[in-house]
Amino acid sequence: MAGSNWNSNNNKNYNNGNSNSNNSGNKGEQRKKSGCQKGIGRIEGKKWVSGWNKSSQGFLKFLAFEYKDTKQVTSRNGKIWETWVARVTFPDRKVELKPVLCEVMTGRIFFRDMNMIANPNAPNGGYFGRMVRKNR
Repeated sequence: MAGSNWNSNNNKNYNNGNSNSNNSGNKGEQRKKSGCQKGIGRIEGKKWVSGWNKSSQGFLKFLAFEYKDTKQVTSRNGKIWETWVARVTFPDRKVELKPVLCEVMTGRIFFRDMNMIANPNAPNGGYFGRMVRKNR
């Protein structure tokens, strides 16, 4: 895949090397509410993205990955997408497999039926949360 940045590790530790961790007792620091990372499997070499989100509803986590029937599609605006599958664990510990879309160039994962997005390249260790559309 030309232009893909799966091997670059843009994920920075969310405290950016600062020795003051979130448990330091400083009242000004907020705890991290979501995170996301990406990688390539050691055995089969398949791409994966994992993430978590802590909200008032509870703890939500996922692992999205390529599978044997992954297909690539190019949209009208030239973006390349792949169909992946995600294993989602909900706050009530129910586990579901969900179809997701992966934007190949960025590694972002779109959960259309949950209206959520995962971005492993976001600052502070990635983002997994509600999808908010910017006005165009």
